[in-house]
Order: sequence, then C-alpha cells, then structure tokens
Amino acid sequence: MASVSHNRKNGRRQIQFRDTDGSRKTIRLGKVPRKAAEIAKTQVEHLIASKALSSPLKPQTSEWLKTIDSALHSRIAAAGLIDGRKSVVLGEYLSDYISKRSKADAKPLTVGNWKITERL
Repeated sequence: MASVSHNRKNGRRQIQFRDTDGSRKTIRLGKVPRKAAEIAKTQVEHLIASKALSSPLKPQTSEWLKTIDSALHSRIAAAGLIDGRKSVVLGEYLSDYISKRSKADAKPLTVGNWKITERL
C-alpha cells in the first residue's frame, strides 16, 4: 500500500511505499495538485501489485505510463517498479530493421532502396 505525503513548507508531494522485498521507497512528485498525486499513487499501487504477482499491467496503468513525462518515468524506474525508457539512434534502428527484414521477406531492390535511405 502506498501513501502520499505533503511537505507544507515547500508544497512538494511524494509517494512512499514498501517494495516487494520490504524496503521503503520514495517517489518524489514535486509541486502537483493533491488529485494528481492520488492518481499517481493509485497507479504506483497497481505497479507494485503487478510486480509482486508477476502479472501483466492493467491497460489503464500502461496508458498512464505512456503519458507521463520522462522525469517521473525515470523516478518510477529508479524505484524499481518499471524498466527505464530506451532511446535508439536512428542509424542503429535503420540498420537493425534492414538486416532483419532483408533476411525475412524483402526483395533485393527494396533492400537496396532502404540502404540508400539509411546512407542519406
């Protein structure tokens, strides 16, 4: 079970919870409204339950994770509830895509056009 605490001096909120290993963790939210902090707390509770039971995420929690900013996402990842976001360089992505597709089902001229695009 997670809880939201509020620092009255600076107005910042944080979520505190016990992880599956029993350790106490904190996710700092910053200056956010109480309702937004409660929504985040509910989603964090879903993440904890999903981790504890090794079950898939609820669709609403998955959508919420897609919409939050990268700072909050990285804080949740640092708490160990999710994996961090991956960033891929376009050149690496294209070369990986071309190598996988050229072996699978692409015609030689199509692969040649892709390599031109990759080079440019």
